[in-house]
Amino acid sequence: MDVLKFLSQVGGEILANKARVTVGNKIIIIARMNGHVWEPTDEGLTLFYKTNEAEAKQAEDNLAASEANLKEVARKATPVKNKSVTSARKSKA
Repeated sequence: MDVLKFLSQVGGEILANKARVTVGNKIIIIARMNGHVWEPTDEGLTLFYKTNEAEAKQAEDNLAASEANLKEVARKATPVKNKSVTSARKSKA
């Protein structure tokens, strides 16, 4: 989990070496700074997975809608008649 990327994604903040987000009226600490490394908390990982699960579901829905739209466009498209080339110019080699 990239803590800083997730923090900017959900609109959180860093305060006293802790990355935190507010969900409803509750403040959730998603990670703590340990030396120079962010260590995610259990609550932070849970929130991260729930958020990404929702995004994955939305992406799947968007893909399904795009595929359905593509099939509809392909169904409505008129086929192009085969036009063969009767003459071609030879290049000088």
